Amino acid sequence: MLFRQIADPALAQYAYLIGCPDAGEAIVIDPERDVDRCLAAAEAEGLRLTAAAETHIHADFLSGVRELTDRAGARAFVSGEGGEAWTPRWRPAEPDAITFLKHGDTIRLGAVEIAALHTPGHTPEHLSYLVTDRAAAPDTPAAMITGDFLFVGDLGRPDLLDTAAGYDSTRFDAARRLRNSALALADLPDYLQVWPAHGAGSACGKALGAVPASTLGYERRTNRALALAPTRDAFMEYILGAQPEPPLYFGRMKTLNRDGVPLLGRLPDPPALKVADALARAGDAAVLDTRPPDRHAAGHPPGALSCALSFAFCNMAGSMVEPDRDIVLIADGQAAMRDAVRRLVRIGLDRIVGWIDHETLRADAGALERTDAVAPADLPDWLERRGAALYDVRLANELAEPGVPGAERLPYTRAATMLDRVAHDRPAILVCRTGVRSEAVASLMRARGIDARSLAGGLVAWRALAGGPTAAVR
Repeated sequence: MLFRQIADPALAQYAYLIGCPDAGEAIVIDPERDVDRCLAAAEAEGLRLTAAAETHIHADFLSGVRELTDRAGARAFVSGEGGEAWTPRWRPAEPDAITFLKHGDTIRLGAVEIAALHTPGHTPEHLSYLVTDRAAAPDTPAAMITGDFLFVGDLGRPDLLDTAAGYDSTRFDAARRLRNSALALADLPDYLQVWPAHGAGSACGKALGAVPASTLGYERRTNRALALAPTRDAFMEYILGAQPEPPLYFGRMKTLNRDGVPLLGRLPDPPALKVADALARAGDAAVLDTRPPDRHAAGHPPGALSCALSFAFCNMAGSMVEPDRDIVLIADGQAAMRDAVRRLVRIGLDRIVGWIDHETLRADAGALERTDAVAPADLPDWLERRGAALYDVRLANELAEPGVPGAERLPYTRAATMLDRVAHDRPAILVCRTGVRSEAVASLMRARGIDARSLAGGLVAWRALAGGPTAAVR
């Protein structure tokens, strides 16, 4: 058996290529929409990608399963356990080239056997997959591909249908199902490898580890959510508490992944623009500045949104840009532009009509707007003398780390829908841990006519001041 984990650090997402070298065939599980990486990985191993599968209908990225049925002729394997509401509604060009899996169904590629297990809770239709290399150990599964059910250090959150997809009060029944799925793991051996769909940085849980794989025995010893499963009330309180506010684009991903992801074909190849061209489009297009916050603040087209190529890029872009809006990118060179394009198509933001290089922007600085961040040492003056309002844009699962006293909460993934709560008659100062996400929200507020600035360096820089909190807020 051949196994390869295909990682996307930007979304903390893992897809899995599993193949039988003797049969020359491979399957990929939970691929993202830009499937060229999966096809290249299979080709590099001398394998033909004949199948593609999903663990569930994803909320954080667009699935590449439909794309692979179109481009590679792969057979699709999806969950048939979701009932009418959560069974995929799309069909391949060849209608018979899709299988709706039920609990206990198997996929076979040569000596590799993959058995579907219904593990609901994160979503109603969720499947996990037991992987057995029958050439090595015919009756002994080697690993479990757990999707968003079991993570390293956590279980998949059961509240997303409510918080992201617009449902009401489904989280309680989902949490009970998740607990039952967790308890059912008791029948599986400690040595079983755990291959999850996400790691640290994903919004699909609140305590995901940064290690890309684990074993079931290790998770039994260290995973708090899993350890609480035998105690119903404690489990329910823990799994439903302090989950991060999901990005605004999550609901749209659920719908598209269920109903049919638009076929992508080639990645967009936006033309290089002059600054004047970008300014002319600024009224209709979203100008996304992918440079670091300090470069954005030093000079950007009026109305541009700061969206640095950081771990939070997709969450920021997907929460600030409407899917039917054209996008102009500002990037520090071709490589950064192409990285941004790839990340955007994974969340369905395809309308990238052009880009501006950083050097081109610098050469036309007269047309740019400058926005200075607030230095931590100046924060008391802004709050006391200038009457600024202070907003903390971090998510709920980050609040164990203390923030600046007196700050109101404005989670960055939801800020676009909460600006009616922001005072428009005085300056706003935004704070996050390092200043990346706060500058994004500040730029969004400025584009809506609010005088907003980010706290330079965020909480890390603020805490570095002598005297800590009392030096900044009295």
